[in-house]
Amino acid sequence: MISFSSNNIIFWMAFPDYPVNLFVDHFVLMKGTPAGQPEERIFPNNKAEVFFNLGDHLRGYSNDSDQEFRLKESVVSGLRHTYFSFHPGHYFSMAGLRFTLFGFHHLFAIPAQHFTNQNFDAMDVWGREMELVRERLMETKSEAGRISVLQDWITNRISGASLPDMLQWKKVEEKLSTLREPVASFLEKNIGYSHKHSLQLIKEKAGLTPKMIEKVNRFNRSLRMLNQSTFVSWANLALDAGYADQSHFIREFGHFTGFTPAVYLKDKPRIYKLYRQLELPSEDQE
Repeated sequence: MISFSSNNIIFWMAFPDYPVNLFVDHFVLMKGTPAGQPEERIFPNNKAEVFFNLGDHLRGYSNDSDQEFRLKESVVSGLRHTYFSFHPGHYFSMAGLRFTLFGFHHLFAIPAQHFTNQNFDAMDVWGREMELVRERLMETKSEAGRISVLQDWITNRISGASLPDMLQWKKVEEKLSTLREPVASFLEKNIGYSHKHSLQLIKEKAGLTPKMIEKVNRFNRSLRMLNQSTFVSWANLALDAGYADQSHFIREFGHFTGFTPAVYLKDKPRIYKLYRQLELPSEDQE
């Protein structure tokens, strides 16, 4: 488990072993009293998420919707192709996890596209099961203990999932993350169905089309580069991340974050490092 802090918030992250890592990218805990920032933004990351609120109620909204969402006890969020803004309460305490690209669908057997760009109260989706998990989290005080509560919940869920099938889809996820060929040829070689059926299958299992998954992956490559830099050549960064040119990079970066790259680079120390793609500078790690 690693820990780091930002804006009076302490984060703990744990990365699961096999077979949980086929379904879950990482577990995370957050706790503290955020200072001086009325709004935070969560950028698209190709990961569905489940979080349990153990502190004050939160409120937030998606960039493409004026409808406010209030997080009282738990939330499940699907993949996004736009950013989500939220306002932390005075006492901020969360426990949750981010799924692998296809892990959410294979674990819960729910079409992932029903959750795309959406936030739902997890108790409305899974009922008493989520109440029990949250109760155990509230009763458990240590960080390691809370991670164990989350891992036990997922482990019990895995018993009904097909591991060989999930292994194959995990390989598809890994190849999509470094895609350097046309989507059509990738689907033909790696999925094995017709182009149309492959598109439908990935959207059902992930929540986004392969083309949008590729765009979000490319955006996150650029974000990792920015998180490791204090001065950059925008033209070189755009090409290294896989964009056609600098203007293409700036346009997509603005869509996914609401910031220009220059503004993000200037303000990044104040942005919650949970969403900095886990590639943390050494001075941020404890």
